[in-house]
Amino acid sequence: MTRLHAALIGAATLLLAVRVVAQTTEPDLALTAAAPGRTVTVGFAGDGLGFARTLWTSFPAEKRLDAQAKSRSDRAAFLVTVPQDCPTGIGLVRLGASNRFSGPVLVLVDVLPSVAAAGGHRTLATAQRVKLPVAVDGACAERGSDFFVFAARAGQRVSVDVVAQRLGSALDPWVRLLDARGRELAFNEDSPGAGADARLTHVVAADGDYVVQLRDSRHLGGEAHRYRLRLGDFPLTALPFLHDAAGFPPADEHGLKMQRESEPNDTAETATRLELPVLLSGNFQRPGDRDFFQFRLAQPGRWLVLGRTRSRGYPCDLLLTLLDGKGATIGASPPTGADEGIITNAFGSAGSYRLRVEELSGLGGPELSYQVALQPYAGFALSVDADKFEAPSGGSLKLKVSCARRDFDAAITLALTGDAREFTVTNHIIAAKKTETTLRVSVPATAAPGTLLHFQIHGVAQSGDTTVSVAAQTLGALRKALPNLLHPPAALDGVIALGVLPPEGKKGEK
Repeated sequence: MTRLHAALIGAATLLLAVRVVAQTTEPDLALTAAAPGRTVTVGFAGDGLGFARTLWTSFPAEKRLDAQAKSRSDRAAFLVTVPQDCPTGIGLVRLGASNRFSGPVLVLVDVLPSVAAAGGHRTLATAQRVKLPVAVDGACAERGSDFFVFAARAGQRVSVDVVAQRLGSALDPWVRLLDARGRELAFNEDSPGAGADARLTHVVAADGDYVVQLRDSRHLGGEAHRYRLRLGDFPLTALPFLHDAAGFPPADEHGLKMQRESEPNDTAETATRLELPVLLSGNFQRPGDRDFFQFRLAQPGRWLVLGRTRSRGYPCDLLLTLLDGKGATIGASPPTGADEGIITNAFGSAGSYRLRVEELSGLGGPELSYQVALQPYAGFALSVDADKFEAPSGGSLKLKVSCARRDFDAAITLALTGDAREFTVTNHIIAAKKTETTLRVSVPATAAPGTLLHFQIHGVAQSGDTTVSVAAQTLGALRKALPNLLHPPAALDGVIALGVLPPEGKKGEK
């Protein structure tokens, strides 16, 4: 396996290093990045890497090859500047060369100053001293704990946020806040809205030293069990996925308008009016909050109502209820199940209807946000089993598009959007009643080797008098590429990366 390593050079805020084990045809990438407003040199090395051309980030960043770095086949360097106004959040990086492209790697953009975990901090007595606010980058040892000590004043709020699983780390963190004598003040293992990661907030009662103990909940450890331990006074909100540069809506948001709730809307009479199809967003402002939405259907038809919370980093569960114009219940989401709240309903007539959205346990607060999609029932879903392909300039690639049919038998025509929207495609029709096709995509000879392109696949079909369009999902491929994530970032679903290689018969630059 070719191995590709990235490391920051120079004075910069270091973030969590994440190693992603790729397929044998892909490099293995380990990356660290810098805080907003700083320019750093990002250096790469790897046997058979070829001449690096592209460093792609899902978040805004200025990137250029470092002219001072010595050009050679196994070395490359980029100068990277993240804008000062870039928020704290998780982004994705890919390295493109003339003959190879990396798999997806998640990184954290963070304003907190960073330090590396030092050796010898495995006991309470030898805890590593840090000064708040700070972020510590390290890795847990097998059957061991890491200890960090800091000073705080009476009444000071201390937030502890272990970012590990959210970045694809194998660590399942367990964290305790102790006083200087080792007595437990607070504990957390899994934090709602952060997957398997651990977070807590505590207001200290007296001046003095306090200690954070961190370990893997299963007592595992090693280089793959890395973490970024964030300490300071900050709200424990969901870390957004930074995808300004991606340029695509998630596959499950295809064709939907965005609309926020309009308060007050906690009664049927004050319901927020929706224009369908829509992706609505709201918040349970207080315990027991209920949000009402009203919409009108111009004709009978079958519709889906889909809740989205945990997959978006929101720590709540939804109870969805459909009501007719007289307030009678015509559909409701099951209170249990693996989904995030779903209703499939056949509306027998045109008219006005309402949707009631509640938190299943009656919780409320600023972090209790949600999204709900209301969209026509398409009757089929599309998927692709990889999120990255490579093909030579002037050549072609083949990719299998699978179709899960529910009660839809008609033919489906596939088309590309994004950077490949004008590429020539063949085998682009999934015949009636068939469940797959092998799509062939021709790459123009004008596509420069080393370029990283992005596209989506849309399937268009006729359902009665209605034309439906569905975006192909890549969620299965993302789960293989990022196996430690419970919920891969929704913004990546359906976005396919295409690395352009040198024309066939030609070798990459050295």
